[in-house]
Amino acid sequence: MRGGIHRWPLRARIIAVLASLLGAAMFVVGTAGSWQLETYLVQREDADLQAAAPTLVSSTIQQESEEPYMTRAVPLNVYAARIVDSQRTHDYVPATGPRPDFPVVSARTARTSEGTPQTIGSQGSSTTKWRMVQGIDEASGRPYAVAVSLSNVRTVVRRMQIVTIAVSSLALLIATGAGLWAVRRALRPLRDIEDTAAAIAAGDLTRRVPDPETTDEVESLAHSLNVMLSQIERSMAVKDRSEESMRRFVADASHELRTPLATVRGYAELYRVGAVTDPADVSAGFGRIENEAKRMSAMVDDLLLLSRLETEQRAATVGSDSAATARPVSDVDLTVIAADAVADAEARVTSQRFRVRGIDGPLGPVTVRGDEQRLRQVVTNLVTNAERYTPEGTEVDVRVGHLPGPDGRRDAVLQVVDHGPGIRESMRERVFDRFYRADPARSRTQGSTGLGLSIVAAIAAAHHGTASVDETPGGGATFTLRLPSGRTADPQTDQARSTDADPPPATH
Repeated sequence: MRGGIHRWPLRARIIAVLASLLGAAMFVVGTAGSWQLETYLVQREDADLQAAAPTLVSSTIQQESEEPYMTRAVPLNVYAARIVDSQRTHDYVPATGPRPDFPVVSARTARTSEGTPQTIGSQGSSTTKWRMVQGIDEASGRPYAVAVSLSNVRTVVRRMQIVTIAVSSLALLIATGAGLWAVRRALRPLRDIEDTAAAIAAGDLTRRVPDPETTDEVESLAHSLNVMLSQIERSMAVKDRSEESMRRFVADASHELRTPLATVRGYAELYRVGAVTDPADVSAGFGRIENEAKRMSAMVDDLLLLSRLETEQRAATVGSDSAATARPVSDVDLTVIAADAVADAEARVTSQRFRVRGIDGPLGPVTVRGDEQRLRQVVTNLVTNAERYTPEGTEVDVRVGHLPGPDGRRDAVLQVVDHGPGIRESMRERVFDRFYRADPARSRTQGSTGLGLSIVAAIAAAHHGTASVDETPGGGATFTLRLPSGRTADPQTDQARSTDADPPPATH
């Protein structure tokens, strides 16, 4: 396991790195500044020393005495000198404080140095440095060495270093504080992302990352994560709906198949044990078995159709068009479909009257784009429903036309209006549920599977439409199919518009 700085929080590591880099930069700048200042001051001392040395030595030789110190012509608090004659060496140094450690001075060393300044130390334990030049006095021909103390230079440089360290420390402290604030502000969206991820891990798939106030990489990351989370939520919702649909399918099928299976089993057992011997009774028994088998077959077909429709809607919701492109999509005239459904009903039933009428005027073409076979199934189911649940002699109107839609555009509308017993208001919201029957006993005796209106609602939704039921003025029920007019229901076109669009027309 890695330790040290690698175990620190991200913001602490960033601040530590930034502070280290800034401190190193300040150290380099301070060191370079101190060196440059010291070099400049030493060069200035060298220039002054080279200019003053000949004059000071000449004046000193002229005023030379037996005293061991330089006369007033040489300021001993600044300079020190060594002058050599044929008999002895004369040192002129300060009475107190550090004294320069002069080397051997001779005409040869003076001519060799050519007046170039050199750095020498102090006598004893003193660390004071001196700058020294050697030369030969022009008047007397005597070699000499003159030195100037660098203590003032060192003092100035040291003060400058102290000020630099103090200012740099304060600047580093301020920069670290400002950097910490800036890093916290910059990493706040990452904290939001962390909190959102924790909430989602706990099961809250509705959480999203708040939009950052910046337009940098963090904002791009937040946007990408929100898109991903939305897709995950939709996928999980589709998965949950799929599982719920499967459970409901199994439960509904088990419940609805129990009665016909019991009937088939009962007649089969009666025939097996010999309880039915009369040919007429045997024929009637097998007739009942055949009818129940047909009913079960129709129920299974309807359940499979509903399952297919739901699968196609889920595929469209998550952006897959593999299941939706097999069904043909074309211009469909609802007026033609309504007329065909009425003609078929009149051929089956003579005790009821069916008519095709216009909703908002004379009957005319009402065109939508969709799957013609599925739309025919919708109209047939609605007409058959009215046929089954209205008394003899009742008129059933199939009305086709256009009505204003919720978005301000005109929708294509088909209504099946009957004048039968109608549907109580408390039951209207459930009539499109699977296996829901307002009158269960009557429905089963008439061969209904209880899935016809569920299929109507599913196909309407697949065409971006709705199916609803209202009370007919004067009594009865009015079933309304409302489909968008003037826009395509083609799944490829809708998917290109938006991945969040409603499901495309269902496929079989």
